[in-house]
Amino acid sequence: MKSPGALVRESLLSTPQALKEVLERPFSLEGLAQALKGRRVILHGCGSSFHIALILESLLRKSYSGDVLAIPSSELVFTPESYFKEESALISFSRSGKTSESAMAIKIFKSYKGGPAVSFLSTEEGPIAEFSDFLYSTEVQEENIPSVKTFSAMLFLALRVLDAVHPFSFDPTKVLHRMEEEVERVLAFSEEIQGDFSSFIFLGSGPFYGLSRELALKVIEMARGRAFSYHSLEFRHGPHLLLDSNSLFFLLTHPESSSYPEEARLFQELETRAQHIAIDCRGTHSNPLSFRPKSRMSFWESFFVQLLLGQALAYRIGLKRGIDPDQPENLSPYVELPEWEKFIAPEA
Repeated sequence: MKSPGALVRESLLSTPQALKEVLERPFSLEGLAQALKGRRVILHGCGSSFHIALILESLLRKSYSGDVLAIPSSELVFTPESYFKEESALISFSRSGKTSESAMAIKIFKSYKGGPAVSFLSTEEGPIAEFSDFLYSTEVQEENIPSVKTFSAMLFLALRVLDAVHPFSFDPTKVLHRMEEEVERVLAFSEEIQGDFSSFIFLGSGPFYGLSRELALKVIEMARGRAFSYHSLEFRHGPHLLLDSNSLFFLLTHPESSSYPEEARLFQELETRAQHIAIDCRGTHSNPLSFRPKSRMSFWESFFVQLLLGQALAYRIGLKRGIDPDQPENLSPYVELPEWEKFIAPEA
């Protein structure tokens, strides 16, 4: 019998191998750029999959000429007339390929005679795959319930595909090499974080905001922690009152981000009020809880290392609290509501 958290630990350590498998997996871009051209792009998902949509929304807004929206799948189901009335392309994200709200959203989209449906999944099976015009699958699975390496793999695949049609300087080979180099050091570093924290705050802007949402969710799932995420500078406007000496905050950023100078000032404001974690991309942090990589990291190398560190933090805190991160109580691998369709009767 495996010890508590053994499966999550295995997923964390095998994340580089999962990314390597995705990197080596062939996929076709034929027709994708033309299918998206001139359309409003709607990205959607539930839970962790929606956080991938948030990450990509920020990136595509800079590289794609049309409008880009990230919307929770349930919102698309309940008010499809607000989103599907224009020429749109729907991009779906789902770990299982059969999450009820996401499956219904793509089915309703098709009933509106919408444009192309593009899907990023961990499997090629299920209703979402059946309704997709363009299907990209990682075929990466994990035994533990919380999405760890499957999240990283799906994000990695989506970045590869969408960067190929609307570039935002993603270099998958460099990211893979960095993850291979740092994964064991990240796990060892997470063991050094001590304390009985009252709350966990994750802050980020741009694509880092979607990442902050995901890492807060992981602390909730694997550690039952009081975890919160905010746009970095929005934290000043009231939420900063959450901080006390037993809080742990993680500011997700990189020196290449346009927001970095102001976020660095924010970090200085907050570090005297709470414990904190940072990724030291340039070897300048004096914070003892700064993870120091072997060498300077590019934006995307840093992004994936910060993802890994946040996941490892959630795993460690869960163990310290006596919670099994592999099988958190009341957490399902995915949400499939019985007879979901009968509650929704879309009129195209």
